Amino acid sequence: MRILAWNCAMALHKKVCAVVALRPDIAVISECSENSLSSLEPLGYTGIWVGSNPHKGLGLFVRKPLHPRPMRQPQQRWVLASEIEGYRQPLRVIGVWACRVGASKCDNYIGQLYAALRENPDWLSCPNTIVAGDFNSNRIWDCNRPVGNHTAVVELLAAQGIVSAYHSFYDEPQGSESRPTLYLLKNQTRPFHIDYVFIPNAWAKQLDRVSIRNSAKWAALSDHRPVVVDVRRGEGE
Repeated sequence: MRILAWNCAMALHKKVCAVVALRPDIAVISECSENSLSSLEPLGYTGIWVGSNPHKGLGLFVRKPLHPRPMRQPQQRWVLASEIEGYRQPLRVIGVWACRVGASKCDNYIGQLYAALRENPDWLSCPNTIVAGDFNSNRIWDCNRPVGNHTAVVELLAAQGIVSAYHSFYDEPQGSESRPTLYLLKNQTRPFHIDYVFIPNAWAKQLDRVSIRNSAKWAALSDHRPVVVDVRRGEGE
């Protein structure tokens, strides 16, 4: 199984070939338009989208014959929950694009994901749950947010047996990542690691590869880099 998390920085319809070339089975793409659904449909993908601006929201796309079935959506922005039909076991994906939603620091960005997870504990009840996307957060900023910070989300997921694929694969602690996923506004002197794919702890032993695609091609498409996770899933698993 290949999982992709990428903030495309809008205009996904111009970038779909790059996405499809990666052949993800599951792709969580932030800042894409509602029309991205129709752009990816003829290329073998079906999906769901949430957002208030039709040009800039959050999309979850799965490669056919997989099919997403939306669960009850939260009030928080922008987080989506979906069952994935067509997989050999129950599979669930929580997509994330954590962004500014108001004046309260605690409610913005990662605070939205924290609140959504706290208010919907049943989301994490499936043993095969993926949480992925642009979290816009890192442990280095915990001190700026006393409640619902990055570490609180990581610990909440860990309590349900869900861990970061990147940190499991590279054996790096949260907040000390050596591979950035963002060069803010394409500035090479402002690197950060803020995009994540969390997977069931049992899958961590089956990771083939976790890569941050950092080529010039991807740098031209967005200031975020795609996070690509390859998991070896045997028959019956």
